[in-house]
Amino acid sequence: MIETRRTTRGLIITICQYEFYQDPARYGRRAAETAQTAATQRDRQEEKKAKKEKVLPSHHSVAGSPKTFAEMGRERAAAALAQAQEEFLADEQA
Repeated sequence: MIETRRTTRGLIITICQYEFYQDPARYGRRAAETAQTAATQRDRQEEKKAKKEKVLPSHHSVAGSPKTFAEMGRERAAAALAQAQEEFLADEQA
């Protein structure tokens, strides 16, 4: 791509095959390949991320695993709400 040559007054840099490296057709293919490679890598990363994030919703527990405090609290709240609704309906009917 370049050649360098030292002189008493400094350094001479010569660009070799300038037309070859500046040819738009050469870069067009390369750009397409780079874009395709980037898209493939992005897809792989998204797949890995989706696998990592693929977790059951917080209101479900994995079979055999102990429930979290949040899950137990939601269950108690749901039971208390159901009981309150039943009591309310019973009072309305009486």
